[in-house]
Amino acid sequence: MYNQTDAAKSRDAQNETSPTSPPIVTDGIVNLSDKPSPENAPHSALNLAFRGFRRLSLGTKATIFAIAFGTIPVLAIGTLAYQVASQSIVNRISEIQQSESKGLADKVNRFTMERYSDIQVLSGMPIFTYGRLRESTESTQKQVILNKFVDTYKVYDNITLLDLNGNVIASSRGVPVANQSSRDYFQNVRQKNSPVISQPQVSSTTKQSSIFILSPVKDAEKGNTVGIILASMPVQKIE
Repeated sequence: MYNQTDAAKSRDAQNETSPTSPPIVTDGIVNLSDKPSPENAPHSALNLAFRGFRRLSLGTKATIFAIAFGTIPVLAIGTLAYQVASQSIVNRISEIQQSESKGLADKVNRFTMERYSDIQVLSGMPIFTYGRLRESTESTQKQVILNKFVDTYKVYDNITLLDLNGNVIASSRGVPVANQSSRDYFQNVRQKNSPVISQPQVSSTTKQSSIFILSPVKDAEKGNTVGIILASMPVQKIE
């Protein structure tokens, strides 16, 4: 016989086998489950963390605050010190590079000015500047002087004595040198009538990049220009 007890047991069995409880409808509004949605998970985790922190004892909280107050300033100071030290190192490297570049430029300038002085000394030698001595000296003797100059300084690959038309009067080692009248450095020294240092350019004689240093040869008695000394210096000598 079916009675109220059997009905109650039947309802209990249905409740045990049901996987989820149906939503409760109240005044037409469905109350959903309290389970947080994925997008609310971080907020829920944060809430759980705050709840957990509130459950800690006063001594534990004090310890945590003490560690935080002691660690955070150290980390901040360490980060600042690292940034300052890093920037200081970068600035120091830049200063060293600038100093080395300036030192190298000074060395090149001194080296070039020494060569500039060499050729002026050579162009002022009596064998080239005094008319009677110049005319009575054979070109082979002049070549000996040019050779000795090349051997002494060891930076020139050729030194040539030219006339005012760019023709060769004497050349060290007897190196054949073409007429130089069309070269820009020759025209430059003729126009200025003073010593000239050219930019690096390929030599028509040696076929390598060279710097040309020229100086007018002036007659010691009359003061007029009677020739030009041309010295060729390979760029490798500067390197």
